[in-house]
Amino acid sequence: MLLKQRLFSNMILRNMISDWVGLSGNNKAPGTFPIFFQYKIGPYKPDYFLYFQKEPFSVRYKNDIFNKLYEYSGSDISDYINFHYNHYQDKQAFLKFLRYEVHDRLNIKLTGIWKQKLQFVLYWLQEKEQELTAMQHSQLQHEIEQGMRAIANDPEVVNPGKADELVNDLSEKLNLLVEKLSEGYATGNIRVAEQKHLHSLIQLLYILQNLQKNSRNGKANQRLFSTFSAIDMAAILRLHFADWKEKQQNTIQKDIAAVTKDINVDSEKFKRLDKALQDFFFDQNP
Repeated sequence: MLLKQRLFSNMILRNMISDWVGLSGNNKAPGTFPIFFQYKIGPYKPDYFLYFQKEPFSVRYKNDIFNKLYEYSGSDISDYINFHYNHYQDKQAFLKFLRYEVHDRLNIKLTGIWKQKLQFVLYWLQEKEQELTAMQHSQLQHEIEQGMRAIANDPEVVNPGKADELVNDLSEKLNLLVEKLSEGYATGNIRVAEQKHLHSLIQLLYILQNLQKNSRNGKANQRLFSTFSAIDMAAILRLHFADWKEKQQNTIQKDIAAVTKDINVDSEKFKRLDKALQDFFFDQNP
């Protein structure tokens, strides 16, 4: 291991080096980075604030968050983090920052006590993320219920323009709810090697969606899926493929519709693929 790696793997030396020369080129100047944990300029006091003799650079600031945390144990760690979490307005950003910083430090050579304290922070993060998600779900559901009542009770809803406005607003809230619900599930990060294959991927899913084996009289007697809707396809793409993760669910559904409407199922290319898939799934021979 290089000398620099050994020095930076030791938490005490890491902090000392960050004070003298800065830990990396990403050591941001005072006032140029977000303040998730509150601090004061002045002598140290035994409370939850961080204390510095002068305005800190970002590396020293982040290190002192965890130096302060090391002073506590058990529920005191929770009280310390809650103090700062409750003072920061953007809860999602606070949780994201803390999770990234904890994982970064868990990759450094640490003592058993340090690891225990960081594991406790991960438990705290899991609890708070669940609480925040539940609160966001409740708020969105309340807004959706209000939107439904507005559509039902608004005398102007017969006006096509007014109806479209209400429906679009409600659709946006439903999409947000779906996004928040999906955040609670493990997702993939599949990347297609070439962009030209994105259309082909949708076409393949479309063929699988409709794959069936017909009897001699032309009636379907076997299907691959009993249910597989366009919404299901959009969810698969959004949750597991990097190229669609930033898109809204309804936008992906429109992409799917745009691709599938141009599929010529009577072309030799698609006939061969459909036949090969039928043989693969429905042929009983090994």
